[in-house]
Amino acid sequence: MSGFLNIGGDPNDRSYRYKMPRLVAKVEGRGNGIKTRIVNCGDIASAIHRKPAVLTKFFGCELGAQSRWEDKEETSIVNGAFEQKILEDRLMESFIPKFVLCPNCGLPETDMKVKKEIVKFDCAACGYSGNADMSHKLITFIIADDKKSKEAKKSKEKKEKKAGGGEKAAGGDEAPDKEADKEEKKEKKKDKDKSKEKSKDKDKEKKKDKDKKKKKAEESEEEEWFTDISMEAVESRRAEEMASMSTSAVAMITDEKPEAQPEGGANANEDDEGSSEQEELAAQSQELLESLVDAIGELKKAKEVLPVVEKWTAELDGAAKADLFAVIENLPENVVKHTTLILKSFYDADVVSEEDIFAWFDEADKENAAVANAAAFVDFLRE
Repeated sequence: MSGFLNIGGDPNDRSYRYKMPRLVAKVEGRGNGIKTRIVNCGDIASAIHRKPAVLTKFFGCELGAQSRWEDKEETSIVNGAFEQKILEDRLMESFIPKFVLCPNCGLPETDMKVKKEIVKFDCAACGYSGNADMSHKLITFIIADDKKSKEAKKSKEKKEKKAGGGEKAAGGDEAPDKEADKEEKKEKKKDKDKSKEKSKDKDKEKKKDKDKKKKKAEESEEEEWFTDISMEAVESRRAEEMASMSTSAVAMITDEKPEAQPEGGANANEDDEGSSEQEELAAQSQELLESLVDAIGELKKAKEVLPVVEKWTAELDGAAKADLFAVIENLPENVVKHTTLILKSFYDADVVSEEDIFAWFDEADKENAAVANAAAFVDFLRE
């Protein structure tokens, strides 16, 4: 049995990059004093980027028992006798899906924060931002623990300020209490002014974002063909799609850079062959796009779309890399939000490599909605 477990993903995938140590538990004591010690709780918490106190409290909530984490001794205790497998199953089946994995891309790249009594998650992989399940009992402890940490930090800063003031007073005349109060008031006023400036900056940023979204919405209304996938629309825009295909995609298929024709010596037959080849490539990419859109259908949630895309990718039969990137660039509006999932599926299935993705992204049109959505995943691969 391996000493490590996959954090999400396929549990049988040995090459999965996100791993954590297996849970080790020991039952100690007897009678009313019997308890279960989670020996490596700190190591597991470090691997999933969560506090060991939060993880310990989770086991207490799930098992209906008292639990505590002792910082000095770094020990995790759950009252009662519990088998190691039970604790590990609760960890893998409940805690990690609810408080570690991103609900959009399924990767353990989330950062858990408390803002205005709400537990929120921000994903570094796909850019997802959302709230946790606020009905879970653990939420109360997370909010209380966050308040406790903030208060401890403030008290520590106050002590450091007082200690610094005491050292200054020892070196010269003692400052009166009134002057100290004035300084504190000035500092508070400065903090308020800074917070006001920050709120103004945030309002400006929100306004800019709204303007950008409004502009994109207007552009999408003008480009109606993005959402129309009927057979009539496909036939009418096939030539337009070939013209909009990125130069990098065509170059990847031919593996040759386009050579300049000599002045006045262009061959009509070569032009005809080139145009027919381009039309054939456009038709191939269009067929792939239509089959992918048909496979996704009316599905909207990432959890539902991901397995469909993975199955569609697995059934690809020698599709050219350029065709796949052309599919991404021409995704319709109802599917373009799933760009990260589609690109991740290509990458996980080894259909395209990191170098292929980087080469395509660097030369692609950054104003394209799908290309813009893929930026987060590309940045994640480059880290």
